Amino acid sequence: MGVDHFGFVYKGDLRLYSAELKDKGVTFLVEPYDFMSGMLISYIAAPDNISIEILQAQA
Repeated sequence: MGVDHFGFVYKGDLRLYSAELKDKGVTFLVEPYDFMSGMLISYIAAPDNISIEILQAQA
């Protein structure tokens, strides 16, 4: 048992940031989508089968 993912809150436009990451070769496991009302979420691939969650809470 160990860590399978960890996350960050992104302050900005997550869809725009995701496009910038893709341009740099980042692999998305889950494209940004509306997770809950006012909240976007996505997951990117990291080494050792760990994923990184990126969350954008909207006002």
